[in-house]
Amino acid sequence: MKPLLHFRRTIYLIGSLIVAGMGLFLLMVAMPATASQPAGVPNAVVFMKASAEEIVVGDEITVTVRISDVVGLFGIQFTLNFSPANLQVIDANPTKAGVQIASADCPEPEIKVKNVVSNTAGTIEYAVSQLGGTPPVDGDCAVAHIRFETLEAASTSVRFAEWLLSDDDFNEIPADAVDLLLGDFYVYLPTVIK
Repeated sequence: MKPLLHFRRTIYLIGSLIVAGMGLFLLMVAMPATASQPAGVPNAVVFMKASAEEIVVGDEITVTVRISDVVGLFGIQFTLNFSPANLQVIDANPTKAGVQIASADCPEPEIKVKNVVSNTAGTIEYAVSQLGGTPPVDGDCAVAHIRFETLEAASTSVRFAEWLLSDDDFNEIPADAVDLLLGDFYVYLPTVIK
């Protein structure tokens, strides 16, 4: 009778290990795939830089979306809001239907998921990713270039409504976003000399 008792204990132990393993597996699957920064490492920063500090109504300015302090970047998506009464996006690809912005090289835009501008609503939606063989990006780099025509002499801004950076395993890279304030508009009237 002793061998039968030993057999039952072994089966019970194996069953307990299987149930515990399944529970651990289900817990791992149910957890969101988000990356956490190691202690002391700053979040990446997504921000915009304008090509000119003084803006003349009717001129074009280029706003570059940039990233700093990023580690392991593989894909990015963002939505920007702007005032269509003050700014209008100039199409970067007139041969393609709709209005688009220009991709830069960070990340390498090998898969273009979305590039849609609405000059009526004042929105820009952009999402790109690299292919599997391309190494992830570390450091500081340019993501996209947006050419605006200025329409009105008033302070305005370009704001991040949403942003998401991801690594090659589709984990979120923690990032902060900084909006762009455009405030120095100038209206130059022609000087008439008689």
